[in-house]
Amino acid sequence: MRIVKWLLISFFALAVGGLVVGYIVLTSYPVADLKALIERQVEEATGHKLEIAGDVSLDVSLTPALVMGKVTLDAAAGEAPLARIERLEVSLALIPLLSDEVAIERLLLVSPQIALARDAQGRGNWDSGSAQTAGGGDSLAFVFKDVEVRDGQLVYQAAPTTSPRRLEISSLQAGSSGPQQPLSGTLSGKADQVPFDLVFNLGSLEQMAADQGFPVSLAGTIAGAEISLEAQHKQGAQVVGEVKLSAKDLASFSALAGQYLPAVGPLSLDAKVNGSAGELQLQDLVLSLAGSDLKGEVTLQESDAGYRLDGSLRGERLRLDQILATTAGEGTPDQRLIPDLPLPLDALTALDGKLDVTLARLDLPGGTSLTDLSAQALLAGGELTVNPVTFGLFEGKVEGNLDLKASQQPPAITLSAKVAGLNYGALLDRQVSGHLNGEINVSGAGADLRSLVKNLTGTTQVDSRDTVLQERALALIDASLLTLLGPIFGGSDQVALTCAISRVEWRNGSLVSQATAVAGAGFLTTASGSVDLLGERMDLYLQTAPRGIGLSAVTPPLRLSGPLSDPSVYPDPQGTAIKAATTAGMVMLPPLLVVKLISAEAKGLEDDHAACQTAVSAIEKGGGTEAVVGRWLAAGGSAVTGILSGAGDAAVGVGKTVGEAAGSVGSAVGEGLDAVGTGASDAVQGIRGLFD
Repeated sequence: MRIVKWLLISFFALAVGGLVVGYIVLTSYPVADLKALIERQVEEATGHKLEIAGDVSLDVSLTPALVMGKVTLDAAAGEAPLARIERLEVSLALIPLLSDEVAIERLLLVSPQIALARDAQGRGNWDSGSAQTAGGGDSLAFVFKDVEVRDGQLVYQAAPTTSPRRLEISSLQAGSSGPQQPLSGTLSGKADQVPFDLVFNLGSLEQMAADQGFPVSLAGTIAGAEISLEAQHKQGAQVVGEVKLSAKDLASFSALAGQYLPAVGPLSLDAKVNGSAGELQLQDLVLSLAGSDLKGEVTLQESDAGYRLDGSLRGERLRLDQILATTAGEGTPDQRLIPDLPLPLDALTALDGKLDVTLARLDLPGGTSLTDLSAQALLAGGELTVNPVTFGLFEGKVEGNLDLKASQQPPAITLSAKVAGLNYGALLDRQVSGHLNGEINVSGAGADLRSLVKNLTGTTQVDSRDTVLQERALALIDASLLTLLGPIFGGSDQVALTCAISRVEWRNGSLVSQATAVAGAGFLTTASGSVDLLGERMDLYLQTAPRGIGLSAVTPPLRLSGPLSDPSVYPDPQGTAIKAATTAGMVMLPPLLVVKLISAEAKGLEDDHAACQTAVSAIEKGGGTEAVVGRWLAAGGSAVTGILSGAGDAAVGVGKTVGEAAGSVGSAVGEGLDAVGTGASDAVQGIRGLFD
């Protein structure tokens, strides 16, 4: 506010002084010589050199008018001009001068260009260090009855390292009826490319000149949003009051944010404001946006690096699914499982700060909601650290931390989290019911979601003890195969899994099984293979062994292959999946190798959960799937031939129970295998041979 006072009093007083001097000496000074007189008096009063490159004219009357063209006011030595004015017109009433009142009837500034800046020591370019008090302005009472500014621009740079702030004035109309009367008017233009159109009522010029407290009232639009401010300006450039803001949607603030914002709304904000130079505090904040509500306190500070935001926010619901939504453009929206969605990271590089957030519910894009979220976020230099963060998800609880380096190219992310009691039945649309515990540790880099997933590395492990495959899930299995597996599953329309343990590795956008085991009351299944998240395909190999009647390959290996939305399931007794996996560089466990691993610790199978743990431990002790298979192949094991070697003897050794089971499915198995197709004739013969 001191800068504004300096501009108002110093610059305008000088122009008036020039007008008074010109009027008094008009009879003895030619108009051409008036330039030199005005320039000299301005420099003596301010310490800044004034140059009038255009014409000067004086209209003599009881309200004389002075017109000057192409006026330049220099800053400190060696710096750019402090101000340029294409045309300056000023007229005043002479009679009030007798009472030390400068009554400016009209002041017109056409295309003023004002550049204010501070150096590294905080010294302003308007401070010459040798100026007198602005023309003795403090001893005069100013009255601006009619002030008009056309096409003006004010640029202010707080420090050499900060970006300049730009105020463009399309139109300013203001006036006051007396030195002790309020100054009011209208103002329209742009602030840093953000349009505004305001009506204002301020304190008196006398109050502003003395840097006393005075009221501030603003109403109008900023960035298309309706705004009102009722406040009190106090000494030290402090403003205290209340601000209200409302907008049709968030898109109104795209120019303010410097990036596209979706047309999500309506928006309303109500807060107590406490602002001073370079700092804005919002207290008792109440924010509503598209069904979201937030309350709390925030402080926004201007720094050499940009802005810093500190505060605490809480709310019942935050709808990021609406706030982060994008408008439909031309073409078909990306419907892939992992869309090519740019990560919204721009704001992180322009802001520092610390924020505590507590939300009863957070709605994410895609329909997922988090509950009871609590997070502490620290942002500095484009690096976001969220530690800790806790929230509820599908009846479970997640605890973890996140580190995101947004300023790095490409942006990098590290995520660690533990999950307890998550109901993945809700996640899988109730085709499966159950809860799991798990842990994820991944890191990667990418500017968009697909790139990030492609570059993720790390591990994920899950453990479940109450999984039930519902009829809907079983219906996905081919009828003939379900008949084949029926004796082991128990012939029910649902299958209870006593345990499921999986260790997977993130690799090039795929989840690669390192050790996976699933057990039920009568069987144990191991799984190897991968799920390609980017290609949305799977290639899994399942080997099932019965429990309680021996550990042998009674059921053929199963291959799940194809699109995630509609995978094919078929028997693979000849190991064609292993052959394909070997060619593709993937690793799958051969069936009899699985039997060998399980048999090595058969005693662990007496306990339901130990059945899974035993199989997983056996694989992990061997160094994981790839290491185990590698040693097996090095020892002479074949990935294709001889996989069923000895399977017939093993099946005979099972005894009457297996015979009855095979007999009960006899014709169904034959019909089902015939239905597999001619492309798997070897597989058909292999399974038939198994049941001979």
